[in-house]
Amino acid sequence: CLHMKWLERKVHMSAYWFATLSSGPVLKVTHFLMSDKFVVNLQKQSCTCYFWDLVGIPCRRVVCSIKYIDGVVETYVHKYYKIDLYQMCYE
Repeated sequence: CLHMKWLERKVHMSAYWFATLSSGPVLKVTHFLMSDKFVVNLQKQSCTCYFWDLVGIPCRRVVCSIKYIDGVVETYVHKYYKIDLYQMCYE
């Protein structure tokens, strides 16, 4: 599935990011080499880069945050990308 390949690439790219817990479901994510900083809210499913908000697939910063809390990345993909909903749509 196309979104799984995309997600695998995001998991690989998340290795360059470092997450720290800020408060509640909010994490601060920083790049190792650059000074880029983002805020990820896993409960609201949003990142300050707005990629996850717009597309529904976690960006590399969100993937880093999910791995930090020891979660499963696939559960954070929007329901519209799930096979069940895709098949229902095209029936």
